[in-house]
Amino acid sequence: MASTFFEVIGQHQAPKDDQLANFKDQLEAVLFRHRLPELRSWREALSLLGDGVIEAARRARGRPVVVFFDELPWMATGGQLSDEFGRLFSSLFDDSGEHEKLVRACASKRSGMRRDELISAAGLKSGGRATRRLEELEAAGFLARFVPWGRKARDASYRLIDEFSLFHLTWIEPAPPSGFGSRGDKYWLSKASTPSYRAWAGYAFEGMCLKHVSEIEAALGIDGMASEAGTWRYAPPRGVDADAGAQVDLSIDRSDGIIHLCELKYAADEFVLTKAYAKQLVTKAEIFKTRTKTRKDIVLTLVTTHGLKPGLWNDEVVHSVVTADQLMG
Repeated sequence: MASTFFEVIGQHQAPKDDQLANFKDQLEAVLFRHRLPELRSWREALSLLGDGVIEAARRARGRPVVVFFDELPWMATGGQLSDEFGRLFSSLFDDSGEHEKLVRACASKRSGMRRDELISAAGLKSGGRATRRLEELEAAGFLARFVPWGRKARDASYRLIDEFSLFHLTWIEPAPPSGFGSRGDKYWLSKASTPSYRAWAGYAFEGMCLKHVSEIEAALGIDGMASEAGTWRYAPPRGVDADAGAQVDLSIDRSDGIIHLCELKYAADEFVLTKAYAKQLVTKAEIFKTRTKTRKDIVLTLVTTHGLKPGLWNDEVVHSVVTADQLMG
């Protein structure tokens, strides 16, 4: 039996009723093979899609069921998901206001926040209640907790890793009303070349990497080895040259005496390792070794979207490279 492939394409500037009718036609043709009632909302349409995919998976007997959306922004006509952020928390948690406050606070500092700092920034009282909220957000995949290399669990920091929350807080919530009108595509296209877009893309990619540490280890061929994943940061005392500081996005401490310092870098194309950046990486490794006083061997690993472009400094600096394809398994 062949794979089931459901494809729907948004129509440019078509009204909501036409978009839903097109969606219904595809549901009938691919997943249900019988007439369906008129769709009144996207909630109804997506609910039917879910039912259809489940039934197709049963019929497929182990073969994949592929759902492909093209031109999704055109499909989402006067529906900018502006209220979905609040709904998301209320559907998952009791007293969800506190959960939302913690996520908003965590999003404000992308390098991560320690427990007490995060609770204070959210305007909550420290104690068991706040701890439970953090545990619930971690279990639900909103926040990730990382222990800095060589430190104790009490020194852990939290980072926002939920892609939708990050996207909503960065782009949807601050956007002007005109960004969701008929000419909103121009607004969004203008954002794609801004420093804020590159910063968001970089942070979102880091979050994806931190959620896929097991896949990184598999790509490095060390998934069968005991290891500890963490982060690390050194800030020099006030008045000292800032270049003396360093931050490690992800460290993987292997049981065989090797530590991977992983640099997580989003790039639209193959990453180019310049002489200046190569020097920064070498300096970072030296600072790490000096400040931690570790006797383990340090190797530099680059985790980047499309791999590393051949260059003069690659072999001298980078021990191993992991791509986004490998992260996705």
